[in-house]
Amino acid sequence: MRPIARKQNLLIQEVDNELMVYDQKRDVCHCLNPVAAKVWNYCDGYNTVEDIAKFLEQELEVSADTDIRGLVWVALEELGNFHLIKEYRREEIVSTPTISRRKAVKQATLVGGFALGALFPMVSSIAAPAAAQAASKAKPPSKEDSDKDKSKTSKENSNKNKNKK
Repeated sequence: MRPIARKQNLLIQEVDNELMVYDQKRDVCHCLNPVAAKVWNYCDGYNTVEDIAKFLEQELEVSADTDIRGLVWVALEELGNFHLIKEYRREEIVSTPTISRRKAVKQATLVGGFALGALFPMVSSIAAPAAAQAASKAKPPSKEDSDKDKSKTSKENSNKNKNKK
């Protein structure tokens, strides 16, 4: 399988070690953690899943028993769910690897020196409101409104004090 990352109608910005991807077509912003970002960047239509796994093994200092290939599959599934993978160039595969999210999380937690969030490929998304929805209809309080509220509050406090006596 040779995945191809979708690049059309996307605004891409690197923030710290994460990648922000705004989908202009769907008005959704995605935050890719470092592992998901690396997988997405390697999805050029030429690299296979095995190639991507090898690149990640070289870049991430992980133990030999870590199933990097499984993490790549989880990342591809996440990226596909959020429409960040354009297409797959399928190759004949003898057996399709299956890795559950639970197994991937367990693998990620067993990696020495890495926190769960650092190794597990993750895409977080938030829908951006349309311009009309984002506009606030409430006007900011004027100075007169603020003065009225202050005098009302002071009157209420003086009434409470009188009632206590």
